[in-house]
Amino acid sequence: MGDVATGLLPDGSGSAAMPDVNGTQTMPDGSGFMGMQDDGSGMSMFSDSQANVGADVAAAGACSSQFCETFEEYPSGAAPDPATWALDGSPVVIDSIQPHRGTKSMHVPPHNGALCTDGAPTCPAARFIRLTNKFPTSLHKQFYGRVFFYIEQQATGAFYHWGVMEAGGGTTYSGGLAVRMGGHIEAGGAEYLRFHMDTHMHQIMPFETGLSDTQAVIKPKTWYCLEWYYDAPGNEARFWLDGTERTALHWKGPMGGAQFTFPAEFKSVAFGWRVYQTSTKPFEVFVDDIALDAQKIGCN
Repeated sequence: MGDVATGLLPDGSGSAAMPDVNGTQTMPDGSGFMGMQDDGSGMSMFSDSQANVGADVAAAGACSSQFCETFEEYPSGAAPDPATWALDGSPVVIDSIQPHRGTKSMHVPPHNGALCTDGAPTCPAARFIRLTNKFPTSLHKQFYGRVFFYIEQQATGAFYHWGVMEAGGGTTYSGGLAVRMGGHIEAGGAEYLRFHMDTHMHQIMPFETGLSDTQAVIKPKTWYCLEWYYDAPGNEARFWLDGTERTALHWKGPMGGAQFTFPAEFKSVAFGWRVYQTSTKPFEVFVDDIALDAQKIGCN
């Protein structure tokens, strides 16, 4: 079991949770005019740059962010477009079984998780689709993101650590520091959000750390809206669940050692599901309505 009070991982590595640090977010020069607007949960940035909409957005005006993926244009049974998404590990499929809105979502079929070889470019146990070439360059240093996820079924009765999204310092599964959001399932059944960083450098200990929010409870068979803000030069990460900021997960580094300094920029963003232990019952998940932008996106 992880040490919730200190934010330590189950193997004892990690760093102590830190109090929320208020800061002002800024975007890189040249990424468009920046100002502030009130989004209902505080002040956020806005930009005059035009949206660079993902290829799958069907209706004109459906996306006002710089990148969107709704999975609506795919035929049922298709894989995500390889021109946009690289596959980190085992296949996922687009279907109409459990859409968030619209008619389709990305389905992560039942799987039991497993360990992966650190340093390998892919992880067979991962169910991540990774955005690299079409990750807007204006968002590589600082960006907001949003994804909806739904856990159809999961294992219980033991400790499990899962992830639903990550931004990477490289363009492959273990190609640099990974800044992830996911959760912990405790043996007693409690499940909550967990911010997780993995250096993929096991020769330098500790190689992973993070923060936990035991009040951000996650339940199966429920759609959740997860939002985040990543600031690479500022070593900062912030998170919102269903529109409410989870201040216990506010990372303002460097903390826990120099190895956990954010990269100069993020080069990829990945979505899907990853369970870091082998489970006794398959996990099955749906992911939908991905968006990336220079301003806070919201859940509507």
